[in-house]
Amino acid sequence: MDDDNLEMDLFGDQGLELNLDGLEDFQDHSDAQDDADENNDDSQELNNENNNQGEGQDSDSESVAEEDDQDEGSEGNDSPNLFSSVATVLQEQGLLPSLDIAENKIESVEDLATAMKAEAENLAKSTIIDKIGEEGYEYINKGITVDEYNAYRTTADALDNITEDSLSNDIELSKKVIFQDYINNGISESKASKLIERLSDLGDDSIIEDATESLSNVKGFNRATLDKQAETIAAENALIEQQQQDVEKQLKKSVYDTKELIKGQPINKGFQDKVYNSMTKIVGQSPTGESENALMKQRREDPVDFDTKLYYVYEMTKGFKDFSKFTASAKSSAIQDMERALRNNSINNAEAPSYLQDGESYSDGLGAELHFGN
Repeated sequence: MDDDNLEMDLFGDQGLELNLDGLEDFQDHSDAQDDADENNDDSQELNNENNNQGEGQDSDSESVAEEDDQDEGSEGNDSPNLFSSVATVLQEQGLLPSLDIAENKIESVEDLATAMKAEAENLAKSTIIDKIGEEGYEYINKGITVDEYNAYRTTADALDNITEDSLSNDIELSKKVIFQDYINNGISESKASKLIERLSDLGDDSIIEDATESLSNVKGFNRATLDKQAETIAAENALIEQQQQDVEKQLKKSVYDTKELIKGQPINKGFQDKVYNSMTKIVGQSPTGESENALMKQRREDPVDFDTKLYYVYEMTKGFKDFSKFTASAKSSAIQDMERALRNNSINNAEAPSYLQDGESYSDGLGAELHFGN
């Protein structure tokens, strides 16, 4: 509706006259009011601009703060790794003296544990070398015990102290050296004694001459005995290692050839991997230093509970041969769950859709209403 129509609606049919007295005063007052309104509008615009500037400054401050946070985050990303820092401190304090920080990056707890283990091994090595020397350390690595090496070293030092002058000045010592040489060659003590008596009949020079040769033989025999012992240990270890490898191969084959332990429940590749890793993964050491997997560790920590459950399962499965009880239990439980679900979720006709309540809505008559044109 426009202004002309509005005037007609209000006054056209009523024959009213408008009193315009005081219109000029009203106009002057209106002009003053307009000026005041304009001033107020100007003030409001100024305030709005100031507010906008303040908001802009706040936004700028927030942006700067965010940038600072990002910068701090970037600096955090470039900061040294915690484990690297710990390793550096330990190295500087002399607790990891052999660790080369530049060559060995310490970025995880595993890296730090490896470094500490290597340091422990280096410390053990240096301690052994200080006590029995480089040669002793090499024999220890070959399986010779410290006591066995010390016994060898004692005999070797005693033989090294025997010189040709010692043999010449001590005939009895010479006889003992010759006697030991005979024994080392498998001659019985009684026969060795008779041979010494016959040699004595030939004079001291013959005894001294044979003793010098026997001394060299005894020294070589002493060293050869230790070397042979080390070779025997190495062969035994190699055999044990080979047997262990054979067992691991058979074990792996058994794990991955097992497709079904409980009838009707196939075993997938992922679970086979889990079982095999559980068997072969070392998780720690026993107090005696033997490597343990998770199962061994659990049994050691609580052997009574572990063995009790183990023998219950053993008897229930007739020696791990019949797992039918586990299968029956699983089926019974599944059936019970299904029955419970059906009871809790049974269809109520009052809540069923109308087409389920009306048998005619899905009867054969539906097809009679469908017509297909050419």
